[in-house]
Amino acid sequence: MTQGPTPPDDVSEPTPEDTETPPDPAQPRAEPPVTSQPPRPPLTPPNLGQPTSQPPQAAATPPILGQQPPSSGMSGCAKAAIIGGAIILVFGIGLVVLVIFGVMRFAGDVEESFTDQPCEFISSDEASDVIGTAVEATSGDSALGAILGLIRDTRLLGDAPSCFITSEDSTVQIWISVHDGSDAAEVFAAGAAVAEGQVVSEETTDSGSITVETDAFRGEDVVGLGTEAFCVDIGMTVSGGVFARSDDRVVYVTALALSENQGSEVFDNELCERTVPIAEALLG
Repeated sequence: MTQGPTPPDDVSEPTPEDTETPPDPAQPRAEPPVTSQPPRPPLTPPNLGQPTSQPPQAAATPPILGQQPPSSGMSGCAKAAIIGGAIILVFGIGLVVLVIFGVMRFAGDVEESFTDQPCEFISSDEASDVIGTAVEATSGDSALGAILGLIRDTRLLGDAPSCFITSEDSTVQIWISVHDGSDAAEVFAAGAAVAEGQVVSEETTDSGSITVETDAFRGEDVVGLGTEAFCVDIGMTVSGGVFARSDDRVVYVTALALSENQGSEVFDNELCERTVPIAEALLG
């Protein structure tokens, strides 16, 4: 016959403490005890306008005699370098400005010199009416006048102000020189003496005397032109014309020879006749 398992010997009976009695719903539930806490201090707003407390500062240490305080700025070398650089910069800018100004001034002078300047003694329209064809009267001080001055007849009034009259096809090329002043009579007399030929040098030797004279180029007198006037024969510049005076003005008008009859007496008179109307206009 089989027997069941034998219960353990150490099984103890439950105690009243181990058995929990369920609460009775008819009885009120006990509240847990309230633990008292200390009251909190009231919140105090900050005092506006009143200085806040600062931490105590350390007392300043007195400097040691003979000891230089530490420098907080830049060194003297750095300052000198900056000042020197500023001076060089200002000098460089000034130099550039001067160079630019000089170049502009030079360019303006060159442009002005190559610009045709009108003649101060007669206008282009007046000269065109006198000659009977369209011409331009340009000052001899212009660049064109300086170039054409190489062929200018300077036997008389070589230092006087001058103008150049030319046509577009270059068939008319006339130089005029004008002297104004109270010494006009003396200037004309000196020019007449040069035109008659002058003795340049004279030397006497055992075999005789040697005299060097200039060639005479005075032509016939021109009656009715100013106070006094005469024609001028062709010279080394292959030009001839008229030399005249009226009151305080002396004029020398020459035309460039543009004919196959150069060197003949007829051609000398032709150049003189061609320049007389211009001389009349200049003398007024």
